[in-house]
Amino acid sequence: MFEFFGGVPRIVVPDNLKAGVTKADRFAPVINESYNAMCRYYGTYVFPARPREPRDKSKAEAGVLLAQRWILFSLRSRKFFSLNEMNQEIGALLEKLNRRSFQKLPGSRFTKWLEFEQPALMPLPAQRYEFADWGKVRAAQDYHVCVDRHFYSVPYHLKGHEFEYCLTAHSLDLLHRGKCIVTHTRSLEPDKATTLAEHQHPSHRAVLQWNEPQALAWATTEVGLNTATLLKTQLAKVRGYLLGYRITQAMKELFKSYGKTRLEEACTYAVKNNVTGTHALRNILSKNLDQLLKHDEPENPSDIAHQNIRGADYYSELLQSTNNKEIES
Repeated sequence: MFEFFGGVPRIVVPDNLKAGVTKADRFAPVINESYNAMCRYYGTYVFPARPREPRDKSKAEAGVLLAQRWILFSLRSRKFFSLNEMNQEIGALLEKLNRRSFQKLPGSRFTKWLEFEQPALMPLPAQRYEFADWGKVRAAQDYHVCVDRHFYSVPYHLKGHEFEYCLTAHSLDLLHRGKCIVTHTRSLEPDKATTLAEHQHPSHRAVLQWNEPQALAWATTEVGLNTATLLKTQLAKVRGYLLGYRITQAMKELFKSYGKTRLEEACTYAVKNNVTGTHALRNILSKNLDQLLKHDEPENPSDIAHQNIRGADYYSELLQSTNNKEIES
């Protein structure tokens, strides 16, 4: 409408239809948020007509009567095969009606508009208004809101809070207590999620950002090759980033508790004896089995080969039994 006029009026007086007025009231009507947002963009004010008071917009009612007589009546027998075709024909008849000379006054509706109304219009903005759908939604416990069957993240500390959203063809604005918290690019994928890393809880972010190459790189550079070998064997037995993250964190906890040298020695022993379970590795460290075998190993094994020495085979069988129980559980 504003583009057709070539400018913006200072006040818009609509009927009380639901597309324009959510709740009619003689003194404080509630304007439809989408309609109100468009008027704010163009810098005009919405002043609805009072219910059942057609004189509040008498000029518009007269225009409707003219359109029915001179346009709709002329097209009553026509058949159109598209909305665009019908709009073009209506536009041509409207132009003809506006330029039709008055019977008792000089000029036409078009000349009067040029003389009085066009100079009073405010200029159009540089860009056309983009339609927006407004509504309210509440963030779930996973700090996501669902708008048009797609899930969008909000800051994790605002889970459970109510948001006002503004959805356009290209973007989604989420407002909390009147302040825009985040703007997402609109997604048309149903039942999928758009999540920003800065919205996640730090612990959640660490889990989702985990990947196997980074975990193995940490084991190789911070501990040693045998630790990386054992970690790779453990990760090969599980699926999904969640279990992989837990296994990596368990290895890092052992690194913090026992240090680089002890962990590498224990992993060396575990790899040598085909021990892969985290619980079995923890037993090696807590019971100092790697150190016991290391100190008991003689320079010449033949010097102590008698029946009172259990030897490495005994401890290997013990650890293998622990490892098998962990796998079965």
